[in-house]
Amino acid sequence: MKTLLTLIFVLALAGGAYAQTETHCYGWENGGDVLGCYNCDNAAYEVNGVHVTEGSSALAAADLGGSTPQLYVAWITGLNEGDVITVTADAWDDSPSANPAFRLWGHWTDDVDVANYVSSPGIGSDYSGATEWTELTAEWIIPAGIVALCVEARPYDSSPYGGYNWMDNLCVTMPEGANLHFPGGVVPTDDDATWSSIKAMFQ
Repeated sequence: MKTLLTLIFVLALAGGAYAQTETHCYGWENGGDVLGCYNCDNAAYEVNGVHVTEGSSALAAADLGGSTPQLYVAWITGLNEGDVITVTADAWDDSPSANPAFRLWGHWTDDVDVANYVSSPGIGSDYSGATEWTELTAEWIIPAGIVALCVEARPYDSSPYGGYNWMDNLCVTMPEGANLHFPGGVVPTDDDATWSSIKAMFQ
């Protein structure tokens, strides 16, 4: 009986841990580029394989001058107050402590359209800037009344404009049950860690 109770306790912990968060990553391998953008006239972007950390493709982007472009690279809907969203990405530039540079940023939206801006949380990642690859990290805590977050990749350049940055291996950690959209489409629910599969580990 003691063994059975211990097993049930372990399974409950495993099931609870799984239910808290899930992480999905995107590497621009399926032809998608961005979900949308703001200040698009000031941006150049494409998917290419000039600089990658995994696979054969990455997002390349440049600021062409004027207001900073905001490239929409992930959209998380179905959020609730207190939820935590953590985003990481590999960013490449060859100008330490100078532009061109990349930054992760975000804004709140409604859950109907990624382009329906609500407000800005006013926080984001540090700038890229070490030689070649650096990892960018940003975290947002969902306030009351907010149901969706759009994650932005913002390229920055000083004059002359047009220097490219690259982004790869974009990963989003979110509450289980939220909905995640990458440029390549909606991320399906992960059924690999069901209650049955967790129980099977102890058989």
